[in-house]
Amino acid sequence: IIWAQYFALKEGLESKLDYLKSLGASGLKVDFIERDDLVMTRFLERLYEETRKRRLMLILHGLPRPAGQDVTYPHVLSFEAGMGHEYDKWSTSVTPK
Repeated sequence: IIWAQYFALKEGLESKLDYLKSLGASGLKVDFIERDDLVMTRFLERLYEETRKRRLMLILHGLPRPAGQDVTYPHVLSFEAGMGHEYDKWSTSVTPK
């Protein structure tokens, strides 16, 4: 599974996915999504569909909470939307008191 930033995929998504598949990738972990506006929602729909077509597993990291996409797209393995312990570096909102 290859890790990629959203910024690297937003332009030319289809050709980039074809290239990753040609390298033998079985999936993709997309990071730094971090928003849920219309532009991002449309990108995610494209990402779900294009990875499905290529039989690539998908893990999404740093996105708003999921809303049922895993029912339509079972190849999406994980939605890492929760605030994790990496926030302990600069915030006390995660660590139990």
